[in-house]
Amino acid sequence: MNPAEMLRLTPTLLWVLLLALTLFVLALGAVAGVAGLVVRRRLAAPGSVPGPRPRATRWLITGLVVDGLVLAVAAVGLATAPSSHVPVPSARANAQDVVAAYLDASNAHDVGTMNAILDPARMGTLSRFRATWVVDEVDMQPVEAYHELDSVLPAGTEVVRVPVDLVVIRGTDLTVPDHTRLPWGFVLARPDARHRWRIVDQGF
Repeated sequence: MNPAEMLRLTPTLLWVLLLALTLFVLALGAVAGVAGLVVRRRLAAPGSVPGPRPRATRWLITGLVVDGLVLAVAAVGLATAPSSHVPVPSARANAQDVVAAYLDASNAHDVGTMNAILDPARMGTLSRFRATWVVDEVDMQPVEAYHELDSVLPAGTEVVRVPVDLVVIRGTDLTVPDHTRLPWGFVLARPDARHRWRIVDQGF
């Protein structure tokens, strides 16, 4: 299995495990709640021996609290999960294909693929708990030579810039209002043709 396939499968496997754990804990919470109700009914039955009613109540409350916490965690996980998984481009993909994949991943909130395309040394890593751009009407321009990073990148590194004209449907902060047409550019680099293009800079 190649790294791209692993990146696609890992989030799916994690969500399957989370779902299984959620169902398991929900079952435990339900059992605790039912046990609390049963004990309360027995204690309330005529002729029953007075017992620790607060303990039965605590069982019921514990079951409900556990269920609520698990549902809250599951809701947050689903809210921050990608809507779809975008494959990570291989070394055979050209710079424009890599930018297109990055924008598709941004639209899908597929942070795993976005981080695989970004150069972490220069761009850091993105968090799945933060919003990503949603863009449309992407107009990819011809690839340009780029030399402004020659002094900071290793000698022999291939560097290009891909100009893009796009509409930001939803931005991540107030610096780019929603539904704004924006001229943008991505700078990509790779050591040689055997390696993937990675984004090392972006901006106006």
